Amino acid sequence: MGLRGPQAARAARAGTTAAVSDARKSWADGRHVYVAQLRAGVLMTGALSRSIDGVASQVEAIESIGWQLDEFAAFEHRNKATIVALFRRPTHSATIAERA
Repeated sequence: MGLRGPQAARAARAGTTAAVSDARKSWADGRHVYVAQLRAGVLMTGALSRSIDGVASQVEAIESIGWQLDEFAAFEHRNKATIVALFRRPTHSATIAERA
């Protein structure tokens, strides 16, 4: 089942990022692993916890191609959150992209 409503809109906006474009190319090239650097547009502060919608939208858009998030690491770069995410092709035979 695909994304609907606000989730679909966020994923569509994220679909224009370089990371999502690169994920599409890697998928089409038959790669089995894709690694993305995703930058959050929020400043790091020790006192606040919050969602990072831009990163979440990019992950949703990359997963909608067929990739599955396997592992990630987060760190601070220039006072902003940066996430390095490792995506893999699913192990089941019928992937999302093949069914579409």
